[in-house]
Amino acid sequence: MSQQPNFRNLSRVGQNLRSLKGGGSDSLHHRNRNEDSITIYDRYLDSSRHYKLDSSVNDFSTRFPVPATNIYLGNLGTASKPILFSPNLAAGWDPGFHALDIYKWNPASIMFFNTTRPYTELTYLLGSRTEQILGVIHTQNIKPNWNASFRYSLVNSPGFFQSQNTNHNNLLLHRGMRVRKAI
Repeated sequence: MSQQPNFRNLSRVGQNLRSLKGGGSDSLHHRNRNEDSITIYDRYLDSSRHYKLDSSVNDFSTRFPVPATNIYLGNLGTASKPILFSPNLAAGWDPGFHALDIYKWNPASIMFFNTTRPYTELTYLLGSRTEQILGVIHTQNIKPNWNASFRYSLVNSPGFFQSQNTNHNNLLLHRGMRVRKAI
């Protein structure tokens, strides 16, 4: 025995719900197009210029840890060498161990953020034979002139040969204050 829905009762429920909201008719609100948007600026340590965050993937070489101008041993995470000549202009003695430098972060590559809302970027690249690259960036302003950010990177590859396993983990915690210029 099936019961037929009582449409009169359903219409009364709808009227009661409308009256609880404070109006008997539907109202359409104009949507603010900047309500759910985010503005992110970043700068590097050696520059005072602010950059806007580029979330496009037009240039894949910016996401891949090995630059296009380097050669490497075929397994992601192994030693690499640039094929373009670039002299080391740093003062002082250099031991010359730079084969794995492309996988580490240096102070010149750290981005200092200023954002209007919390921002998280997740990167996951999967290659042959469970070769994987994982990247996480999270940044948010704690106060209008105080920002904290977290950055993690994993480069993992089992390799084709028995002892060719590579695994690189990088972690960066950063907090920074924006200094205003005195007039």
